[in-house]
Amino acid sequence: MAVDVEYVHVRLVGADSRYTKLQLPAEVCLVDSEGTPVVLTKIDAVTEVVRAEGQELVHDGGIPLRDVQGQPLLSEVRKLLAEWMGDRLVVGHNLSKDLLALGMTERMVPADQRRDTMMYASLQDEKGRGRALAELAELKLGRKIQRGDRHSAEEDARATME
Repeated sequence: MAVDVEYVHVRLVGADSRYTKLQLPAEVCLVDSEGTPVVLTKIDAVTEVVRAEGQELVHDGGIPLRDVQGQPLLSEVRKLLAEWMGDRLVVGHNLSKDLLALGMTERMVPADQRRDTMMYASLQDEKGRGRALAELAELKLGRKIQRGDRHSAEEDARATME
C-alpha cells in the first residue's frame, strides 16, 4: 500500500494574541499495488484540535478549511487506515511525517513494514538528501505532478507507489 497526506496549516490564537502554528492532516489517500485508491477522504482534524484547545483558529495555508469542515474526524479515518494497512508493507514519501500526523503508531505500522522513498540512496540527491516527490516523479517516471498550488493525495500516493 502507498499512502500520502495533504495538510491544512492553521494558527491557534490565544486571548493574549500568542499563537501556535499547526500542520494538520486534511486529506489522505491509500492506494494498492496497482495504484487504485482503497481509501480517499478528506479529514477534519481541525475540529478535534480546536475543541481540545479552545482557541481561535486562523487558516494559514494548505487545503482550505471549508474543504475539511464536516468531513470524517481524524480518529475515524485512523481506524479505517489501520484496518487496510494491517500486515501490509506501507510505502510513502516522508512516510514518518505522514504516519505521525495521522497518529499511526508503531503498533499499527511496525518499522519493518515501512518503506520511505526519501530514505533510499538511489532516490536521493548527490548529497544524500531526500528529493521532493515532484522531482522524483519527473526524474524517474517522466511525468509532472503537483502542478499549481494544490497537491492531490491520490496523485502523490500513486506516484510514490510507481
